[in-house]
Amino acid sequence: MDQKDLDYFKTLLTQWLDELIGRAGSTVVGLLNTEDSLSDPLDRAVLDNERNYTLRIRDRESVLIRKIRGF
Repeated sequence: MDQKDLDYFKTLLTQWLDELIGRAGSTVVGLLNTEDSLSDPLDRAVLDNERNYTLRIRDRESVLIRKIRGF
């Protein structure tokens, strides 16, 4: 790869890293600000399932963040 390609991919990875870090921050804020007083057990189960799904995605993104930073 020549320098032009390296610069392109470095810029692309830096932008991707910034986006991933921004999403991680908004997820933390979103999880802290959720209303936990759901009286319906089904609603509570759906909320818990959505949280677990979001956390799994963010966990995978954190692995990606570490890989990009190691680059």
